[in-house]
Amino acid sequence: MIQDFVRVLREKIRTDMNNYADDLAGGACRNFEEYQKLCGTIQGLALASDLGKTLVKMRPKKRKPHSYPTPQVGNCCVSCLM
Repeated sequence: MIQDFVRVLREKIRTDMNNYADDLAGGACRNFEEYQKLCGTIQGLALASDLGKTLVKMRPKKRKPHSYPTPQVGNCCVSCLM
């Protein structure tokens, strides 16, 4: 579930980054201040995209069911609760 959310979010971020980069390359900035702001926006979006990728890598891995008998609590074993 988190992977799908992050994937969609990163796609939107990448689309926005590409649009801003096109604006930058097309000369949309009228002065240096606008150029700096647009570069900062692109940099911030790149950072957000990287953080999303890191978040997916940090998520807990699904545990495989144990092949040995363990005391059961609900749908999982006691050792998985620790």
